[in-house]
Amino acid sequence: MNMPRAEEYYTDALALAERHRLPAETVTPLIGLSDCDRHHGDIPRSIERLLQALGPVGDGNPARRAALLIRLGRRHLDLGDHRVARRYLDDCGPLIRAEAEPVLACDHDDAVADLLLSTGEIGAAIDLAGSVDRRATHLGDPTALRKARTTLAFAYAAGGHRKAAADMIVRMERFRNRRHALIALALHGYLQLRDGATWDAAATFGQLREESFRRHQTDRRDFSAFDMEGFAVCGLHLSDGVPLDTAYEAFDQARAITVTAVGPIRRLRGLLRDLERCGAAGVFDEAVERAVGTAPVDD
Repeated sequence: MNMPRAEEYYTDALALAERHRLPAETVTPLIGLSDCDRHHGDIPRSIERLLQALGPVGDGNPARRAALLIRLGRRHLDLGDHRVARRYLDDCGPLIRAEAEPVLACDHDDAVADLLLSTGEIGAAIDLAGSVDRRATHLGDPTALRKARTTLAFAYAAGGHRKAAADMIVRMERFRNRRHALIALALHGYLQLRDGATWDAAATFGQLREESFRRHQTDRRDFSAFDMEGFAVCGLHLSDGVPLDTAYEAFDQARAITVTAVGPIRRLRGLLRDLERCGAAGVFDEAVERAVGTAPVDD
């Protein structure tokens, strides 16, 4: 999706709905703009839009209200606020009828699994994400499968199950797309390098660098693309001797865009420290400092 173009479309749609005083018609553009805000790293603004959308939805549509609460839970994970994320995810659970809305139930449970992973409850995250993967496989829903397998791959890696994590990324390959797949490529490159497959890792990091570059050339506010380009260069430094200067520049660009995306920045810091184990101690100290910037990752 072209985010700048989508942002224009949703802005026009919201203005039209507000002009004609049609509150129910504001919900979809508000959700779309919230997604754009998240993509651009403005997590507080993304949350504000979702809260605004909750009003017109009210209690008359439990499934849509639950979908908004799941989004709010995920955005608070992005903000690094686990307590509030858990509250939103707990609140929407009773609204979901698993048999009637199986895809929504998968989305909820994947968000909970991501929360468990973020709070270090690795075993529980693996169990729940595995359950989501099995249900999503039965449903044949590509979005649910992509989310579940991404969460499961990171949970396996966090638990030290590197082969299982790599297998999960391979299983996710058919559902890859350039808007969502950068973090999976980053994890795959690290796992390949950790297992000594240096040439394969160099190829994966090269692909990650290329896709990241293309993405931020399309949208200069795409902070994640800059972060992933920086990570790719760090991987190429270890696998192919590429200098780190461009990684520092990419991380600086990302933190100039956002420091409020605390969850993604924490994950990036963890990936960089994991990657460092494949090289010399301290090799990525400056990279980590640039990648974190002034983000409150230790709060």
